[in-house]
Amino acid sequence: MTELQATKLLEEIKRHNSQTAFRELYNLYYDRLFRVAFYYLHNDEWAQEVVLDVFFNLWNNRLKLLIPDNFDKYSFILVKNA
Repeated sequence: MTELQATKLLEEIKRHNSQTAFRELYNLYYDRLFRVAFYYLHNDEWAQEVVLDVFFNLWNNRLKLLIPDNFDKYSFILVKNA
């Protein structure tokens, strides 16, 4: 997944409330973000909950979402902070 693809999906989510684009972004990033969360938490259930919370907040705030230059770094920071 390139940053350009992530940016296009985020724009589609923001502008068109696209559940399809959100699902695609979720499917592309879930495994990576889960591994990051597990690295910090050492617990499958907690790591899953953190990643789901990050995506839940992303969806709920989609209309006022500021699209980052680098979604990889941004999403990792969201998981780390959660």
